[in-house]
Amino acid sequence: MARRAGVGLALEQSVPGTLCYVADIKPGGSAALHGGVHIGDKVFGVDGRQVNGLSLADVGALIAGAEGSALSLGLLRTTSVLFGPDKEERLEIRLRRGAAVASDYNQQGAATPSPPAQMAPYDTQQRQQQQQ
Repeated sequence: MARRAGVGLALEQSVPGTLCYVADIKPGGSAALHGGVHIGDKVFGVDGRQVNGLSLADVGALIAGAEGSALSLGLLRTTSVLFGPDKEERLEIRLRRGAAVASDYNQQGAATPSPPAQMAPYDTQQRQQQQQ
């Protein structure tokens, strides 16, 4: 019988029945190696199943599975913008349960790591000159 394993995420739930969110990402775990999961992301689906209204324990039980098996997480990422309403983005991330290696995300058919978000540096002097 295969061992049960997770993907290296610590989840929390602020109020019972609401979506669980990522509170921590274990270094070296599948989620950390993938790079596409961020602290604060909300989990809305596990392997295509909606998890609205489930307890933290129930969501954790869905994420855990046979070590080495693939898992699809539906994530809701909220990004604050300076002017205007927050932006919500739905993502689907494919991970492998258990001890992960970098090659899982390059050659084995699991998701390829997402590139890091690119942001232009905020130049205070340039901004002040534009306002004058």
